[in-house]
Amino acid sequence: MRNRANHVRKKFKRALSDSPRRPTYNSGRPKHPFIVRADGHEEQYLAFGVENKMPAAAAHAVFPATNTDITLRRARAEDCDAMLKMIAALAEHQGVGDRVHVSAAELRRAGFGPAPQFEAIIAEDHGKPVGLAMFQTHYAIWDGTSALQITDLFVDEPVRGTGVGFRLVQEVARTARERDCTGLQLNMVHANSSRISLDRIGFVHQDDLLHYRLDAAAFRKLVDAK
Repeated sequence: MRNRANHVRKKFKRALSDSPRRPTYNSGRPKHPFIVRADGHEEQYLAFGVENKMPAAAAHAVFPATNTDITLRRARAEDCDAMLKMIAALAEHQGVGDRVHVSAAELRRAGFGPAPQFEAIIAEDHGKPVGLAMFQTHYAIWDGTSALQITDLFVDEPVRGTGVGFRLVQEVARTARERDCTGLQLNMVHANSSRISLDRIGFVHQDDLLHYRLDAAAFRKLVDAK
């Protein structure tokens, strides 16, 4: 199992270094775009702890043009008001605006306290926040490996289609590589028309899993059951 996990980590790191492209970024880190490429007809890809085969078509990723006016940085506690606005805008765009109940104060406690429950990267256009990627660590029990899970990915409408979303995803992938993770994953609601962009940069839709959740009422009922 350990040898297999090491093999997958090496694949992910090779994938991150697969292209010579160097888009502008203000962190000074190595600038390799995220893509899982296939040398033959298919490549193994790990998501949600399940090994899948990636179609060869997913290896022919299309990288968008880079908007060099945009800078990326790690989110700080004072960004929580701006982050909340982008979270709400994302939910509205997806037709689920009524699902956002978190406050800026709660984001500060959860993300910037002694035990952060999420991390975030902000894209700025001359100091104005125009994009957001929030992520957490996902540990795959069966494989003994970790991946980063993007929980929210938002780009402001005026700069959509200029590569901002790609750069946010790319930077989360770089973070995953630095932490010896084996991959990157995310969920997206069906109503989000931007999902086609994930195919273009190499993500593979995992259709063998169904996502389930307990709402507050069902959770209480389960906990209180005798």
